[in-house]
Amino acid sequence: EPIPDEGAGVQYCESNLNSTGRSAWIAAFGDHTVSSPHVLRCLDAPAGVPCYVLTSRQPAFVPNVSGSSGNLCLGGTGFGRFSNFVALTDPQGRYELQLDPAAIAQPNGTVAANVGETWYFQAWFRDSSGGTPTSNLSNGVALRFDG
Repeated sequence: EPIPDEGAGVQYCESNLNSTGRSAWIAAFGDHTVSSPHVLRCLDAPAGVPCYVLTSRQPAFVPNVSGSSGNLCLGGTGFGRFSNFVALTDPQGRYELQLDPAAIAQPNGTVAANVGETWYFQAWFRDSSGGTPTSNLSNGVALRFDG
């Protein structure tokens, strides 16, 4: 299934199929600046499951990370978790995060995106594999912040 070419970010990394039979994907919408809010939107996740966004300053590819059904598309040592923004996906399997470039989640709080930086984002969600509860992940989206 091809990744839709939408939004402000660049799609990268492949996601595995989830319990809906589709692959979840994430897109970024906004004007690429550090001074304007952005929207991160995950589509095609299962309906009614907890979902939130992870972030890193580096991309990677780790298949079926830690027993998950999904591939981790983030690298480095300190993943940011927007865990204060966990929400259930809607009936169509969508989740949306209003991203403030001045408050990007990091392990010890938040940091501001700087001009010229690229940040990598991915959605985590609860899933089931053969009826067994597990987690899964969307593909990744790279978002470069300009002035």
